[in-house]
Amino acid sequence: MLGVMHTWQAIGILLTLAAAPALVAEPGLIEYRNATWWDGRSEFTGSRYVRGDRFENFEGVSAESIVDLGGALVIAPFGEGHNHNILRPIFDYANQEYLSNAVFYAKIPGIHPPEIEPIRDLLARADTVDASFSLGMITSPGGHPVGIYVGFLSELLYGGAGYEDFRGLAFHEVASEADVTKAVYALASRGTDFIKTALVYSERFDDGFQEGLDPDLLPFLVQESHELGLEVSVHVESAADFRRGVAAGVDEINHLPGFIWGREENVGDHLLTEHDARSAAESGVAVVTTTHYANVIGKRYSFPDVALTQFKHVQRRNLRLLIDAGVEIRIGSDVYDRTGGGEGADPTRGEVENLVALGVFDPERALSVWIDTGRKIFPHRRIACFESGCEASFLV
Repeated sequence: MLGVMHTWQAIGILLTLAAAPALVAEPGLIEYRNATWWDGRSEFTGSRYVRGDRFENFEGVSAESIVDLGGALVIAPFGEGHNHNILRPIFDYANQEYLSNAVFYAKIPGIHPPEIEPIRDLLARADTVDASFSLGMITSPGGHPVGIYVGFLSELLYGGAGYEDFRGLAFHEVASEADVTKAVYALASRGTDFIKTALVYSERFDDGFQEGLDPDLLPFLVQESHELGLEVSVHVESAADFRRGVAAGVDEINHLPGFIWGREENVGDHLLTEHDARSAAESGVAVVTTTHYANVIGKRYSFPDVALTQFKHVQRRNLRLLIDAGVEIRIGSDVYDRTGGGEGADPTRGEVENLVALGVFDPERALSVWIDTGRKIFPHRRIACFESGCEASFLV
């Protein structure tokens, strides 16, 4: 299809080139001519016209200015479907990393809201990433991510803030349907874009391992959220979590089962079945990958090579089952520090490269899914397309 896409090195070429401006300084029509255009789905040649921040249909009209692209390949921008790094303390760095790696759209499933409010007016500009937020996660008392905020992120990002500083903001702890209703409405009133919750080895919840939401509350949480027009993303770790999420009617599953696990869990806890994959496809549940997380975290904490090999085997197997069943796959890294495709590289790019290395996508398909991830983050906007009315963000 695309000659330039035949080798993975093409991505290195694409990401070294500047993004065309999303906004035009002066009113008038600009013609971008002499290029091949690719939106991840189809390819065509010829001119495209931009007025302001939108593509317009002016074929054959004399434009106020002409930009000759010299036969270049023009593609749509990319999306990051799972990260937590759009927040005040690290915004400048994260924004630079995203844009320099052609990632214009990010989904942030869980954040501390006070760190977002001061930078909201900086988002969605021509020189900043566009982001969609879940303003806090819903979990059981003491469940994930309570420990991460209080025991880790507090010192790393929040100046030693304590439990009470995060409660009802970064996380909402629930133990009943009444608690769920209160949490969902609190998040909706604050302006959350979607709801995020967590299942963590939910098959052991009744045995006292209550590190995520009570799985019996998940269907009610989905119902309450959907009634308010809010989609639900659920963090999962085990295959049982995956099944519970699909059965409850969630919209998106964050993490591939088997993205990583500790010594107390078995390989079998993370293996999906063909029935699991078909059920997810039939229910329209999307799955966000996070395969590269195992490489990053595993190396940081000195996981043995045999463990990393095992993680990759499970990831590859589960992904192939999902892809073969027709489940929608989205790109997401959940790596929110300085790791990815190399020192200083955006972690989303590292995730894409890892999916190719696992052999589940060829390079062209990986780029297509990466572009489509951006579309799914903002489904009500016309992005990552080049027709009249589409937002004029593109890469040359």
